Amino acid sequence: MKASRLARMLGMDRNPLRRGTDRVESWLTLVVTLALLVGGPLVVWQAGAAAYRGAAAAAARDQQSQHRYQITAVLRDDASKYVITNGDQSTQQGPVPARWTAPDGTTHDGAVVPPSAGDRSGDPVTISTDRQGNLTQPPPPADPMSAALGTGVTVAVGFLVGTVAVVIVTRWLLNRRRMAKWQLEWLLVERRWTGRR
Repeated sequence: MKASRLARMLGMDRNPLRRGTDRVESWLTLVVTLALLVGGPLVVWQAGAAAYRGAAAAAARDQQSQHRYQITAVLRDDASKYVITNGDQSTQQGPVPARWTAPDGTTHDGAVVPPSAGDRSGDPVTISTDRQGNLTQPPPPADPMSAALGTGVTVAVGFLVGTVAVVIVTRWLLNRRRMAKWQLEWLLVERRWTGRR
């Protein structure tokens, strides 16, 4: 396809019947299309990546500020021996004796709940303790992916709405200008046709 034919299709040729506002509108359409197809995904990706890094860093800071340490405990018995069965046939894993070394170097014995009933004596289990080795509640799981997705969707919607708003306002202004020019031209032509002054 020739460049002149493409320019004519896009409304960017040197046609003398094409008004300045038509050329502006053609360029606006091209720029908005490129912005949506190229700039939009890039902006959304950058915003999502920044949100992911920020959420991951915040989770790490939160864990350090609360002085929680993720350490490994070693089970001292099979977890299947400590399964609790309720009357309605539902089961849950009960605490199993374990041993771990605290961040301060002291050794502790206690009961921990392993992730599955299939864990055996000697298997490592990740637990959460304070600096002295006392068991604490594990920190809530950091979910940087949901932060990234939420930010990405928000930025995508905002980018789309902003772009559409620019197009609508610009077309409205261009149409006002066209109408004013048409009205002025009609007043000039009408005088010639009707002979009015």
